[in-house]
Amino acid sequence: MPASGQPWDPLFASRSPLYRPYLQLLTDWSERPNWPDAEHYRSLVERERASRAPELKPLDFQTMAPRPRRARQRIESLEQLYDGSIALRAQVPCLAASYHDLFNALMFAAFPRAKRALHERQFRALRERTPALPARLPGARTTEQDALTIFDEGGSVLVLSERAAGALLSGEELCLDIDDPPRALVFGHAILEHALSPTEAAPPLRSSALLLVGDELPEPRQLLDRVDRFLAARLSSERDFLDTASEAILLVHPDGRLRATRGRAAALPRPLPCL
Repeated sequence: MPASGQPWDPLFASRSPLYRPYLQLLTDWSERPNWPDAEHYRSLVERERASRAPELKPLDFQTMAPRPRRARQRIESLEQLYDGSIALRAQVPCLAASYHDLFNALMFAAFPRAKRALHERQFRALRERTPALPARLPGARTTEQDALTIFDEGGSVLVLSERAAGALLSGEELCLDIDDPPRALVFGHAILEHALSPTEAAPPLRSSALLLVGDELPEPRQLLDRVDRFLAARLSSERDFLDTASEAILLVHPDGRLRATRGRAAALPRPLPCL
């Protein structure tokens, strides 16, 4: 369960190189004297949606009180579920003073199409398993639901040169330059949260990554838009996210080092999609 009531750090945006691709967006929140609230989240997400994805409906954010986790929640309406609230009401529940939910809101701003596609697919998958209401939530997620959750919490996109992508797929381990982090765009808000307070003795964070080929990177906002469209297409495809195998694994070390290894996905797009 995401934590709430966390202390505010006005310099949080400088704490990890993983945040650099999003610095243009984080200027709205960094160096504030206190926590942004649901209205601040809504304002940033709406600005990016209107600018880059006007075909989508506006999103609202609603602060909710923490609730105890229950093994199998009884539901009266699909709108009371997290993904149902997003898909049916265009409303994102969030906790106050929570870095987990702050970074989730940041991802809605950075990747408006992809985040919407992910939650709409999660909602469809759940609705298929609860056709009659009222009912109790299914006791376990399907493999598809697991794959979507893993990517939502811990996914990323690696934008590699054609040469680097070929080396990675041939089994070579890549060390990504810490001064060039836009080639590793972390989508998973749990990874971004954990990167805020790295523990020196902790093992590296593991991110399930998708691959894009791009020798030259566009300017930051255009890069976000292209990655957003790529992710939205993959998340909407019935051929993708059917299991938890990934194309690559991004390892984020406590000292900021980034390494990438080939994943265990049985089939990769041929040729790899280009930026």
